[in-house]
Amino acid sequence: MSLDEALRDFLAYMDIERGYSTNTIEGYRVDLQVLFRYLQVEHGLERVSEIEPRHIRHFLAYVKTERRNCNKTMARKLSVIKSFFAFLLKEGRLDRDPSRGFDTIRFPRRLPVFLSREEAEDFLEAAGKYGPEPTRDFALFLLMLQCGLRVSEVTTLTLDCLDLENGMIRVTGKGAKERLLPLTSRTVRALEAYLKERPSSQHREVFLNRRRRPLTTDGVRHIFRRIVSHTYLKDRPHLTVHKLRHTCLTLLLQQGVDLRTLQHIAGHASVATTQIYTHVTQEQVRSAMEKHPLG
Repeated sequence: MSLDEALRDFLAYMDIERGYSTNTIEGYRVDLQVLFRYLQVEHGLERVSEIEPRHIRHFLAYVKTERRNCNKTMARKLSVIKSFFAFLLKEGRLDRDPSRGFDTIRFPRRLPVFLSREEAEDFLEAAGKYGPEPTRDFALFLLMLQCGLRVSEVTTLTLDCLDLENGMIRVTGKGAKERLLPLTSRTVRALEAYLKERPSSQHREVFLNRRRRPLTTDGVRHIFRRIVSHTYLKDRPHLTVHKLRHTCLTLLLQQGVDLRTLQHIAGHASVATTQIYTHVTQEQVRSAMEKHPLG
């Protein structure tokens, strides 16, 4: 089987059988094409059956030294490569896995940036004042802060996913997996206020722009930056709209929400992903203990 044929079948599998998002599939395609170009140019390979462990080893050295990939990027590439060969083995296209002997590359995980409760309230107040559509923007960001939604999840949220009477929403996350989340009365009121002002549109997405079209992820990021520019948070490093998700999950953990519940709220496939938020609270405990009067 040629490299191109194998790539086409693998991406179709990720799309149809695994239900991965368009962005994830595109990332897989790009990473594998980098590998394939290297194998073709440097080793003259054209078929997957020709790939040996030494080719994988040389490729990892290449992306580290020539492409200056950091450990995190290398770890992602290796994970994609392993998924690719696992698929080929499962389908009976290969009788051996040339990536089997390579361990997952470890890299230090940066603790998530998040807002304190007071900072989150200040940001919401600014959203209701300085957002281009204050009622919409307050509801949008309050929903993200309460439910820990990804930007892609809030922009694809449709009207039929709202059950404000019972205070619930249905969220479609990564891999087309759905989860039901309860809303606080404050968030319900904010959404009700926005829906009264929401312009009529043929589009069913909840949040619309001024042209009555669904807000895009770039649009949400632009609105976020505009609001932040009117606050003292504008000088905070690494503060992006995704940090609202980190804020939600960290504040819930600080209030004693257990990891399994937090995993469901976040829509994480593995609780291991959720555990990074425990490091935040551990760092806070460490910082507090350093102030101990008997220290």
